[in-house]
Amino acid sequence: MWPDRGFFVLQFATGSVVDIGGASLYPWTLTLLNRRPDLVVDLYEERIDLGWFRGRTRDGAPLVLGDCHSLPLRDNSFDTAVLSDVLEHVPDPRRCLEEAYRVARKRVVATVPRGWHRSPFPQYTYFYEKEVAELIKGFHSFATYFETPYWKGFGIVIYKK
Repeated sequence: MWPDRGFFVLQFATGSVVDIGGASLYPWTLTLLNRRPDLVVDLYEERIDLGWFRGRTRDGAPLVLGDCHSLPLRDNSFDTAVLSDVLEHVPDPRRCLEEAYRVARKRVVATVPRGWHRSPFPQYTYFYEKEVAELIKGFHSFATYFETPYWKGFGIVIYKK
């Protein structure tokens, strides 16, 4: 199993990577594996307080302001699209997943916490097994549940055919 959701993301996020909703860069900074996304797309300008500086994240990744429901990116732009602890915070998680799928050439990697979790951002969806199954329905994908001392949730990988 994975010691943390960041390691789950990094195991599958290969090649060129866009991190959607990832201005905090949680999976990348926590694991200290000298890997950062090639581009970060995030909705909140207020996250400047979390380390954005002149169009870059605190780790130096290029940053684009955008909404995951309608990404400002071309089809098949990156090998991997990552949505790490993002889908529970958006009004239409399926639409965001479809957008991530559109911009990914090979795969989408996502994590979602199980049920409610503490966050400064609103939580629209509480994910349990049924909600995760419905979210990935129709995709060539798998989801796995795992727990760490600080997090309980699902890791999702969707492969493009």
